[in-house]
Amino acid sequence: MPAIAADIGLATLHSRVERWECDYNNHWNVRFYCRSFQMADEVAAAKGGVEATGTPPARHIRFHSELFDASPVEVRSMVLDAGPHQGTTVQVLSSEGRVSASAMDFGGAPRPGLPGISPDLVDFALPRGLEAGGSGDRAMTTPSRHNVRLGLTRPSEFDHNGRLLDEELMRRISVISHFYLTAHGFGHQFTQSTGLNRMSVEMKLIRHRECRPGDALIADARLIHANAKNFVIRHNVFDTQGCLASVEQCLVMVDLGTRKMVPVPYDLLNLVPA
Repeated sequence: MPAIAADIGLATLHSRVERWECDYNNHWNVRFYCRSFQMADEVAAAKGGVEATGTPPARHIRFHSELFDASPVEVRSMVLDAGPHQGTTVQVLSSEGRVSASAMDFGGAPRPGLPGISPDLVDFALPRGLEAGGSGDRAMTTPSRHNVRLGLTRPSEFDHNGRLLDEELMRRISVISHFYLTAHGFGHQFTQSTGLNRMSVEMKLIRHRECRPGDALIADARLIHANAKNFVIRHNVFDTQGCLASVEQCLVMVDLGTRKMVPVPYDLLNLVPA
């Protein structure tokens, strides 16, 4: 991913990667990308004189390069000023001028305080492997029998408006993926013996409704697409009242020694339902 001009959009967040925020792949955990985009959007909303009402109906995130311990982080926010997604908020997360991740918010409230930008300058943020927007993404009514219990939500997991934080939702999504893939032979033992592990390249987060502190959460996961290059897992999170959120995650297999992509294992391809 090439460097990007430091003056595009509006700077909405500055942070850094802490050692404790890095996962077993030794890079910044996806939950903290989600936290950064949520915090940047709250700043963008305040700049425009509107209230940030939580995550938009559908947020697409693409991951372009890894971040490691002590990396400085900057998020710049802008609005597409032309094309089929005109008016959509785009956020670009970079470190020392190199793009690490990007997000597009579909269906959210306008952010009038943000500068416009041509889609051509941020075409790397457009969805690739996942469908744009949240159309057709209806909440499931009940979890499958292959589910994971995620405990009760805590008051500290909610924002200042009483909404479950994106990073807390994504923390649970990571647990679901881990249990699902481990159950099918692609857990820690697989990584130890092969030197391979999965990494996200794209994600779509769809919020259906809110929950409250003290709600017990349950979730499931299923592989919905796989080919030699990547695979997609759909996760659904529920409380006792129904589905809170759905997350589609497009992942690739990576050699942890070279940090390069490798073909998806044949046994994983066979998990896709007929």
